[in-house]
Amino acid sequence: MTQFSPPPLFGRQRITFKTVDLATKITKLLGTRPLTDLADAVGASRGSFNNYVNRGSMPRADVALRISRELDVPFDWLVDDEQNWPPSPAGGRAITEYPLDELLDELVRRYILDHGRLLREIETLSRVPWAVITRAAYEAVKAGEDLPAEYRSLIDRAVRLQDEVGGLRGKYDVVFHARLYDIVVEGKAPSETDAVYDPDEVDVAFRSFCGENLAFEWALDVPRMRHALERDRDHDDPDTPPSIEHEQVEDRIRDLSAEAHALPAAANPKPQPFPARPKRRNA
Repeated sequence: MTQFSPPPLFGRQRITFKTVDLATKITKLLGTRPLTDLADAVGASRGSFNNYVNRGSMPRADVALRISRELDVPFDWLVDDEQNWPPSPAGGRAITEYPLDELLDELVRRYILDHGRLLREIETLSRVPWAVITRAAYEAVKAGEDLPAEYRSLIDRAVRLQDEVGGLRGKYDVVFHARLYDIVVEGKAPSETDAVYDPDEVDVAFRSFCGENLAFEWALDVPRMRHALERDRDHDDPDTPPSIEHEQVEDRIRDLSAEAHALPAAANPKPQPFPARPKRRNA
């Protein structure tokens, strides 16, 4: 089985997030308003404010609190350099009042974090012995038994990853989002040729991983298979042939057994018994 190698994170680009200190926040929030006006409003000396803005001095807690109230921003956001621009939604400005470049900066920041998180999750799941996990899942489906918690957790992670990768483009692609929710966008759609980050990169990485790891792709089918076999058991009719999923489960267990057998011993954990389902009590 080919070991999946995810693409380098962000290629050759280096991403840095600049901290925004108190002086920068005060200056940007003031705009054209004089600094002396703010000093007078909070009852502090103009010399002290000059030190805050030009020398990096920190005000006392009570002064910083009055500044945050005068500027209508959260106190913790104002004094915490790690909290980037723009202010949190609890600030004084409505979202429509922020310049477009600031909104896009925040959108890009969130996309980069999701982008990296999903690529790391793909890399993590690529190290899982899916032939073993998926075979056990199909055997549990066939027997109508519950899957061990650690196996079920891995399959849940795989399904959740699939959902997040599928929704990534709609989450960050402005034009796609507008079309999906019938939002009217004035003007022509921006060209994707100048995009710094390829919005399809995570999707390509996920599809490449699935193509190289059939057991993982079959793991994504476990919920559907379980539902199909449970439906057949609930409507047991000797005159009705079993669903096609029965044959698929048998075939996949056989193929997965062969693949799992070929794995190194360290990647083939000792099978754990399936916890029996509680018996139904008659009313």
